[in-house]
Amino acid sequence: MSQVSHDMRDGSHRPAQGAATTCPLRRLAGVLGTVGDAAAAVALAVLMLMSFLDVIGRELFNQPLPGTVEMTEVLVAAMVFAVLPSIGRRRENIAVDLLDAYVPARLRGVQNLLVDLLGATAFAAIAWRVWIDAGKTAQYGGTTPYFELPLAPLLYAMSVMAALTAAGFLAAMFQPRGDRR
Repeated sequence: MSQVSHDMRDGSHRPAQGAATTCPLRRLAGVLGTVGDAAAAVALAVLMLMSFLDVIGRELFNQPLPGTVEMTEVLVAAMVFAVLPSIGRRRENIAVDLLDAYVPARLRGVQNLLVDLLGATAFAAIAWRVWIDAGKTAQYGGTTPYFELPLAPLLYAMSVMAALTAAGFLAAMFQPRGDRR
């Protein structure tokens, strides 16, 4: 018996829960997406705990948690860029459908391809520019002000995540519309 389920919402056929995915690249993308999502969840949990402790320290002891602003900036950057690849691959990005009513149904596939291509191009450009900035930051030894954490590794990681996001948009171009796992 085939391990395929039918999604009633969009009519797509997809492997059933637990079914093996045949494409190794697709499996790798899924694993990387899961790792990125988990990293973002950890960053969010740390951010919430840090904010809680900062408020408690500030209100009860008149002593804020040192370095909170700096760590918030680092954690938010890590959190956002960690989830971008799976968002791009699954097409879970924010979509503005202002023109959808004016695009004929037969051109919707072309419209989707163009949107994916635009997303891939934009994130490839971001990856390229952030990589250049990371190199410059590494050369002059840029650090955060309070903890003096090196910034280059964070920037390189952000660049890699942006490149994986571009790859996710490219991969989405070749998947059926309803199949974005």
